[in-house]
Amino acid sequence: MDSPTPPPVIVPTYAEGGARRPPRAASAFRLRLCGGLVALAGGAVLVTARGLPPNPSGLETHRALGLPPCGFLLYTRLPCPTCGMTTAFARMAHGDVFGAIRAQPAGAVLSILTLMGVVGGLMTLACGRVPNVRWEWLGTPPGLAVLAVVFFGSWGWKIVDVLMHRGATP
Repeated sequence: MDSPTPPPVIVPTYAEGGARRPPRAASAFRLRLCGGLVALAGGAVLVTARGLPPNPSGLETHRALGLPPCGFLLYTRLPCPTCGMTTAFARMAHGDVFGAIRAQPAGAVLSILTLMGVVGGLMTLACGRVPNVRWEWLGTPPGLAVLAVVFFGSWGWKIVDVLMHRGATP
């Protein structure tokens, strides 16, 4: 009696989301170069944030970079959707996690993602391949809803924080 042959093992192809092909020499160089540029850009942002003194009000830290005041804040006396982002980055760079969250929750999250980008860029530069992180779900309706809740929720948080703790801003 013959023994039954095992069914063939089906390995998904590269196009079907299977194992990644090893990069060719020219594309490996470009990939490493892109990884290095991502790490350099993210590192520059984090080093700049580390050099900024966070404004105690949680607003207007970007003025230390020579930028003009927030026009939205000037005209409406309410913070704009990105008010406090620079302060959050500066506070995170100084290790003040709770201060960063109070300044702008979305900014605190973005600073962590920036650090992750630096690490991923350095890994790509060193290894010649991109870390296997799947972000496709962010483009789906639930993913976009999460992004919207974080962004608009952080803006609402900032408005309430300014009105409750600091009064109406100039």
